[in-house]
Amino acid sequence: MKSMLFMLFIFPFIGFAQIDDYITFDYYYSHVLYRDTLANPNCIWQVGFPQKSVFTPNIASPNAIMTDTLNPYPINDTSSFIIKHAVGEGFLCPGPSSIGIVGDYFVNSDSLYDFGIIEFSPDNGATWVSITSDTDPLPNFNPLGLTGNSTGWKQFNIPLGVVKNMYNFESFDTVQFKFTFISDDVFDNLDGLMFDNIKIKDNDCVLVGNNEIQEQNSNTYPNPFTTNLNLNYEHLTKGKLFIYDMTGKLVHSEIIKNTNSTTVNTSEFTKGIYFYKIVDSKTGLNVSRGKIVK
Repeated sequence: MKSMLFMLFIFPFIGFAQIDDYITFDYYYSHVLYRDTLANPNCIWQVGFPQKSVFTPNIASPNAIMTDTLNPYPINDTSSFIIKHAVGEGFLCPGPSSIGIVGDYFVNSDSLYDFGIIEFSPDNGATWVSITSDTDPLPNFNPLGLTGNSTGWKQFNIPLGVVKNMYNFESFDTVQFKFTFISDDVFDNLDGLMFDNIKIKDNDCVLVGNNEIQEQNSNTYPNPFTTNLNLNYEHLTKGKLFIYDMTGKLVHSEIIKNTNSTTVNTSEFTKGIYFYKIVDSKTGLNVSRGKIVK
């Protein structure tokens, strides 16, 4: 029975995350989290409870993501998993905003040549910036060594600074975090790297001067919706409606003119969670935003 449960925790892997951007690896979530099998078809990252010499079941609660749940990490391997995150909260209003990632790690590796890195992509995977090396260009950087022997769980906390202004984010754009473990050509019979309790947080924005947003909640119905979605709002002469899915992909947009309501045909939408925002064309500020479900 133990082996059957173990297999279940390894393979239902795509589609983790939700619940306050907090990934414990013990439940299914709605963020997109997946192994990068394009770069390495034999990617060794697995979710489950550890059964290794150092990584043992009593140190996970009960599940974590690690470089294989049973075996030592192999030689000449580079394996990655990626978390996609649709930015929100602080990014929804004007002024500086920041994003950060925190979590727990446990490392047991050769301290000279086998190591882990965490990278950040502001453009949905087109480019990557290391956030755990001394070459990192982001502000508020804290070097993080994912190598050697941590002799237990350690916490990492990486604030990426005012990345909205640095990378020109829009609300619900998708950013990505890539976690990679790299080994050399010497077999060390060690357990590798393990992560748990990862949280991505979009910090509240700091409003400057008199640029505070005058935002209202629109009357959105039905919610959950099926084939049509109605949105009622006020104080808008001309604007634009945007609807995004949980990965940050724009699934609908339309111009709004001289009206206080609009109806969207949602018959082609798949079931899931969506976010919308209504932007005033004159000021560029958000009139309304919210979460809707089909």
